[in-house]
Amino acid sequence: MDDPAKKGTGTAPAPAAKPVIEADEFAAIPRPRTRHPLLALGAAVLALALVVKMRTDLAFFMSPRQAADLGDARTLLASDRGRAVLREGTNRLVRVQGTPDRESALQVDTKGSWTFTQFFKILGTDSQLFIHRREDPLPGFRAERDDFQGRLLRFSDLSFQDSIRAHFAGHVTTTHFFAAADLRRVVATGTNQATTLRDLAGDNVTLGPNDILAFDLRHAGEIEVALPVERFPKPEAARAALVARGARDIRAGRSAVGQHVFVVSITAEERDRVMHDIGDIDYRTKIRDVREAVKARLGDLTIAGAGTSGELAIKGADSAPGTATAAPGTARTLNNIVTVRALGTVQIPSDAYLIVEAETPRDHLPEVAIALVLLVFASVNLGGLVRGVRR
Repeated sequence: MDDPAKKGTGTAPAPAAKPVIEADEFAAIPRPRTRHPLLALGAAVLALALVVKMRTDLAFFMSPRQAADLGDARTLLASDRGRAVLREGTNRLVRVQGTPDRESALQVDTKGSWTFTQFFKILGTDSQLFIHRREDPLPGFRAERDDFQGRLLRFSDLSFQDSIRAHFAGHVTTTHFFAAADLRRVVATGTNQATTLRDLAGDNVTLGPNDILAFDLRHAGEIEVALPVERFPKPEAARAALVARGARDIRAGRSAVGQHVFVVSITAEERDRVMHDIGDIDYRTKIRDVREAVKARLGDLTIAGAGTSGELAIKGADSAPGTATAAPGTARTLNNIVTVRALGTVQIPSDAYLIVEAETPRDHLPEVAIALVLLVFASVNLGGLVRGVRR
C-alpha cells in the first residue's frame, strides 16, 4: 500500500549538475618568439643599407633618357661656366666631343675574362676628362667619330680610383708637343724653378729644370735621297744618276737596308727643279728633309741673342746620358726647330671626371628590382619587430 503520509505531496526534481571547467595548465607559459627583435632589426637595417648603397644607380635609372649634349670637351673645361655645367651633369647621360689621347690609352681586362675595354683621356682637358669604352668589339660607328655618349661620374667616386691613379702616374707616359716660341719665352724668364707650359693640345704641363726636351732640327739647304739597290746595285752608279739630274755637293748619308742614301745640298732657287728631276729617276726614290734629333735639359737651355727674340741654345755643360750639348764653355744654337717635345707621366687630378660610354639608365633596371625586394624584406622585418615588441 501506498504510505498515506505521502499522499497529496510532490517532490521537485533535483537540479542538473553544472559542468566543471578545468583550468589550462599551460596558460601561464609565455609564447616563445619566433625571431629575436635584434635579429629582425639587423636584417631590416642591412636591407636598407644595401638600398642606400645603390642610391646612385637608382638615381641614374630615374634620370632623363635623353643625353645632354655638352659640346666640345676642350671648350667645356676652358671656362668656369663649362666646369659648373660638368659638375651639374654628374650621374646623368651626357654626350661630348673631343680628341682622345690614344698614345696613353690603356686596354683593361677583367681577370678570368677575355673582354677588353679601353680607358683614355681627352686631349686639351688637363687630364680632367677620361673615357671608359666597355664595348668589345667596338662598333664601327663609334670608332669612326670622336663622339662619346654615356654616364658621367666623378673620378673620386670610383671604387678603383686609387689603383688607376697609381698606374697612370707610375707606368703611363704621353708625349707633349710645344711651340718653340712659348718655350723661348719661358727660357728667357729663367728656368731655375718648375714652370708650367701649355702644349699644342691645350694641356698644361709642369716642367722642372731636369726634365728632358727633344728637339727635331731641320738642316736648311739639304735633302736626303734614297735610291733602291735593285735599280743601282753599286753606290757609284746611284751617285752618278744624281749628278746627271743636276745634284751637286753629294755626300754619303745614313745606312739603310735595300737603299743607297745620300745627302744633297741644294739652294732655295734650284730646290724644286732638282727634287723634281731626282724623283723621276725611279718610282721607289724617297726624298725628305735632313733632320737631326737633339735632347737637352730644360735647365741647360738659354737664349742666344737679345731677349726673347734670340734663338734657343744649349749651354756648354754636362748633360744626362743620351742628351746632346755643346762643349763646355760654348753654346749650340738650335736653328730651324721643327718640333719640341717632352715625355711626361699622366697625373689624374682630384677633380677629374669619367664618362662610361654606352651605359644608359635602362641598364640599371635589375638594380631597381633588387631594391624593391630589399625594401619589402625590410618592411616585413620591421613589422615583425613592432608586433613582437607589443606582445
